[in-house]
This record gives sequence, C-alpha cells and structure tokens, in this order.
Amino acid sequence: MSFLEDSDNPAWTTRKQGTETITTRYESTIGGDLALTITGNTVELAVNNPHGDVVATVPLTGTGAGQGITGWAQYDEYGNQLTEPVNTGATTYGWHGADERAVDTSGLILMGARLYNSVTGLFSSRDPVEGGNTTTYAYPQDPVGTNDLSGLFQWGKWLDRASTGLAVAGMFGCALCAAGSAAIGLGRGIYKIRNGKKGEGWVDIAGSVTFGVGKGLRAAGKLWKKSQMKKYPKGHRVNKYKRKKIARKYRKYNNRVVKRYDRFDRIWSTGTASYSSYGMYTDYRAYKKSRQRR
Repeated sequence: MSFLEDSDNPAWTTRKQGTETITTRYESTIGGDLALTITGNTVELAVNNPHGDVVATVPLTGTGAGQGITGWAQYDEYGNQLTEPVNTGATTYGWHGADERAVDTSGLILMGARLYNSVTGLFSSRDPVEGGNTTTYAYPQDPVGTNDLSGLFQWGKWLDRASTGLAVAGMFGCALCAAGSAAIGLGRGIYKIRNGKKGEGWVDIAGSVTFGVGKGLRAAGKLWKKSQMKKYPKGHRVNKYKRKKIARKYRKYNNRVVKRYDRFDRIWSTGTASYSSYGMYTDYRAYKKSRQRR
C-alpha cells in the first residue's frame, strides 16, 4: 500500500501476478468515500450503501454507460460476510469499504491502528488509547450507531475535551460551563472506577466536587443579598442603613470566601487544560506509531 497524505487510506496498491506487477489506484468522492478503482485500463465504480459498505461495483468503459452491477454483497452489523465480497482490486473493500477498511486474506479487517475480527467482534490487540469501550479489545457495542474506524475509539477522550473547554470557559465567569465540566468529570470518574482505574477515577470525582465551588458560592451570595435587600426596600431612611450593612456583609463574604475558591477554580482549570493537552499529544503519538507499524 502507498499513501500520498496523512490519512490511512492508500492511494494505490500493488500485487504480483506471476512476473507482472499489477497496480490498482483508488479515487475518492468529494466527501472522501471510495468512488473508483482503476487497474490498468479497467475502471470500476464502487457502489456504497448508507452504512458505508461497498456492496457492488459497476465496470466503466470509455465514455459509455456502465455495464451493470457485478454481484451484490451483504454484511451483518459486526462486519461478517453474508455473501461473497465484491472485487475492488488488489485490496478487498467490503464492510466499511467506503472508508477503505481493507480485508486481508485471513478475513481480518484493517481498522486503522489495529486488526479487527468480525467473527468475535474483537480487535486482535489492545487499544493504544484506552477507555471508551467495555474492554480494550472490544468493538463498540452499538455497531449500527457507532464505529471504530481508526482502532482508537474512545468516547471518553471527547468528553475530556468537552470538559476542558467548559472548564476554561468557567475560568472567565461562565457558571453553567463550570457546572457542565464538573458533571462530565463526575461521570468520567464513575466510569473509570467501574473499569478498574480507581486512582484516576477518584481524582476526577474529587475535581468534579470541588471545581466550580467558587462560582456556586458567588451565586449563593448574590441570592442571599437579593433576598435580604427585598426586606428593606429603597425610599426609607432606616432601610438605607440596613441596605448598606447588607452590602458590607456581601463584600466581606466575597473577599474572604468567594475569591479564595475562585483562585482554586483557576488553578484547577489550568491543570485540566494542561492534562487534556497532554492527552491529545499522547493520542497523536499513538496514531503516528500505528501508521509507522503499517
């Protein structure tokens, strides 16, 4: 296989047939799906179903119309062949063939960083980026609604990214963002503990409990001030003194309590953003290593 870009889709493949070397080129649609296979002077149009499986090919000759469909392939939700796959050149593309997930001679499917066994519904090696599926070998349990085309599936890392974005927004006063980040952190922590990562899980839970406390205390203080001010409406001389006293208590509360937790929130947000950036870096390194192994 030969690649012209940073994706894991080959631009062409070669195979030996006797003393002759046969080259097949692959062309994509504007959306990136497999469109044509070109072997010598033979051009075939790939017919893909909505799931992204190559279910048929149509031979094209010159400027004339296609000659008709050559067979029709079917697969179950986990990629097992229900009929013979269609020929797509030196490399067989069937299940998820529109994304150029190749099937080798043993029936294993090259899913980015790893080989996938459709019979068992498992990958042949551990996930380089752990988390997201029930085990590090498992394919997503909802193969119709989700997929793992790169072999690096991890919904958890996307939650981490979302949590990071919300945490940073929380640094700049978005209380709802801070609450959202804390909720995601709590869910991630519970998930990690259930999957054996107790240390990381408890760190996430501790962070979710403490992060955003400053925003919560500030909001509570505002509610208290508002409720107290209602008791002493403007326009009365006696109430003026009471209102000033309430305002002083509120400022004192903010300076002594809220600002301390605000500093903690900023420190936690910075740490969360740094940790997530490191996670993105390690994900990228794992992806590059998987490309080098191929």
